[in-house]
Formats: sequence, C-alpha cells, structure tokens
Amino acid sequence: MDRNNMSTPIVLVILAGILLQVLLIFGDSRPMPHRTAIAFSKAYFQLDPVMGKFLCTDLRDDEEADPVALLRKERFEEARERGFPFSMMRANLYHVDSHTEFSENGDQARVRITAARRTAINPPFAWVARLFSIGEAHHVEETLELVKEEGTWKVCGNPFGLADLTT
Repeated sequence: MDRNNMSTPIVLVILAGILLQVLLIFGDSRPMPHRTAIAFSKAYFQLDPVMGKFLCTDLRDDEEADPVALLRKERFEEARERGFPFSMMRANLYHVDSHTEFSENGDQARVRITAARRTAINPPFAWVARLFSIGEAHHVEETLELVKEEGTWKVCGNPFGLADLTT
C-alpha cells in the first residue's frame, strides 16, 4: 500500500512537467521579429533560396529583378572567376545576437544582428578550424527592418545590400 502512495505524487509531478512543457512550446511558437531576422541572415549567408520567403512583398514581387536570384548569380560568377566551387561562397553564422526595437503600433520592428561569419565548409573541418584557430572569422553587424505582413514578420528595406542588386 505504501508503494502506491509514493508513486502517485511522482506520476502527478511528471504529468505537470509534461503539461508545462507543452504550454511553453506553444508560447514560444509565436512569430517574433528577431527569429525571422536571424533565420533570414543565416539563409542569406548560406545563399539559400529560401531567404526569399522572409522578404516583404516590395522586395519579393519584382519579377524582372528577383534579388535572391541576382545574389546567387553574382556569387556564382564570383566563385567561377576565382576558381572556387560555389560552396566556397557560403558562410555560417556563429554567436548570433539580436536586439529588437518595436515601433509604437507594433507592426514594424528594427532588429540589430551581430554575429561571427566563417566560410561554410564540411562540419568536421569547421570544428578543427575553430579548435586550432585556423581560418578567419568576420564580424557581421546589420540592422534589419521588419514589417508584419499577413500575420508574419517579413524583412524589408535593404538587408545586407540585397536591394542594391536590383538597381
């Protein structure tokens, strides 16, 4: 009988922990501007075409001059001219930090991103390079303007000079 009395509180604590975890997961899944800014920045430096889904309609809907396609084409040409494979033009962001300032109405935000950028190479090579301080890390600092469109945050303005490619 004592055995059943001890297991009941343990089961209740475990169930309460599971319920709390589910509540925290749902609370953390709200769209936030800093998450969009970080995801866009990582996709930008990886030269991933998915970065287009983070752009606002002003930047994304220009059919003649798609900034994502132009960026990828420019980096591909640069890699070819330098004799590198396209993958050498990709970079990973490390130690990403963000600071968010909201507008008064809450539909616009400015997110300041700071990070370290390294050329994206095979993950074991990257680990060895960091371990022995081989290679160079470049400081990245950018302020991104975000607007809320259709319930999600989108990057607008001229992020990392992306809009300059279309002119």
